[in-house]
Amino acid sequence: MTNNLRYIERIPTAAEFQELRTNAGWGIPPESALKDSLAKTIFGVCVEDSDGTTIGMGRLVGDGGIQVFITDVIVHKHWQNRGIGKQIMKSLMKHVENVSSPATFVGLFSAIGREKFYKTFGFITRPNEKLGAGMVYFPAKKDGK
Repeated sequence: MTNNLRYIERIPTAAEFQELRTNAGWGIPPESALKDSLAKTIFGVCVEDSDGTTIGMGRLVGDGGIQVFITDVIVHKHWQNRGIGKQIMKSLMKHVENVSSPATFVGLFSAIGREKFYKTFGFITRPNEKLGAGMVYFPAKKDGK
């Protein structure tokens, strides 16, 4: 049942972030990077169940004007396929629409197999006839790992 869920415009705590990413099978960044990253979130939305447990989240990061990226859209696996992720995206996109300019670029990295979900919000895949492939770079780890 999703009637008693609360969608709250806020940044997840470090503990909530770690719990949801672990539940999703995603890696957890080092504590030093995590707190700094969360503090620099432009906008966030968290979903709480009737007990106040955070069961979903989504964040916007970037410069807030030209470059905005949607990240960490996660719903706890026990709550998936109930429209919660869609509501998180609607909240994120509403914020983007309220603060964007004609120069704003909104990007995201989709998990494999989730592209169709993001296309419903107007996102397009790359490469295409106008845009090259999206790319990513991972700096060398300072601790050798």
